[in-house]
Amino acid sequence: MVGVSWVSMVGVSCVSMVGVSCVSMARVSCVSMARVSWVSMVGVSWVSMVGVSCVSMARVSCVSMARVSCVSMARVSWVSMVGVSWVSMVGVSWVSMVGVSCVSMVGVSCVSMARVSCVSMVGVSWVSMVGVSWVSMVGVSCVSMARVSCVSMVGVSWVSMVGVSCVSMAMVSYLSMVRVSCVSMVGVSCLSMVRVSCVSMAMVSYLSMVRVSCVSMVMVTCVSMEMVRCVSMVRVSCVSMVMVSCVSMVRVSCVSMAIVKSYFGTTPQFVVTSSEPSLSAPAWPSNCTFHLTSNLCLNLSVTVLTINHTVSGINIVCLLRQIHHVG
Repeated sequence: MVGVSWVSMVGVSCVSMVGVSCVSMARVSCVSMARVSWVSMVGVSWVSMVGVSCVSMARVSCVSMARVSCVSMARVSWVSMVGVSWVSMVGVSWVSMVGVSCVSMVGVSCVSMARVSCVSMVGVSWVSMVGVSWVSMVGVSCVSMARVSCVSMVGVSWVSMVGVSCVSMAMVSYLSMVRVSCVSMVGVSCLSMVRVSCVSMAMVSYLSMVRVSCVSMVMVTCVSMEMVRCVSMVRVSCVSMVMVSCVSMVRVSCVSMAIVKSYFGTTPQFVVTSSEPSLSAPAWPSNCTFHLTSNLCLNLSVTVLTINHTVSGINIVCLLRQIHHVG
């Protein structure tokens, strides 16, 4: 890529690669094993097999999937966030199977295939990990985050299925659980998209869907579902929730809560249409500054999602957003 810079992460700098191909393989599918204990962490090479591309994890074992491609997308463009310029790809298969783009990480070698083009990065690790990993499936992509590892997990096991991916997060357990199986969904693509705008987040997981504009969040988790559209937010703080479970819906808009009002003086009004949700945002207070790098930038006084059991076959979406504007 040219003129593209990626979000840098905490203490992570990634080797810049331009036209460098990773280990070449043919028709590699990501996470195509049965009860495979994925290889591991920083400094460890990913396991590569014919028809299999392994994703490194920390004490994570994934459930097998059939004919799964890793982050396969067509005509994908990434949304630029504050201080972040995402890689723009038109007609490019980003980390897909045949004609795969692979992303390198600090001390980690990626598994790719024939016709591999690597993503060049400046001072950034796309999927940097310290005991962190991410799993992607057919039509699924993961996003790197500001000062956050993309889909980081510690002692969490995923349940992956055909066309399904689960989202985990740093500092926030997926569905507020530790060592839990993520929502298992058949025929559902969590993070699956065509022309998807993904998001930059701090200490958070991200949500993406078919033609969805996702939003940045702080200490918040989101779960993407099939046929769900994310509400695009402008200058809106995260919605804080206590003991609130996200409801799975079709083309659902997020509900802004009291904390938004406390920061903006008024509650933003959401306008949901059949195609693209939008938001009329209140004026940004001049004395209100938010710093993405600070865990307290929104002074969220309550915890996020608390769902204490594995939900199977349910599409859940929680869209929470804060707009970070430094100084």
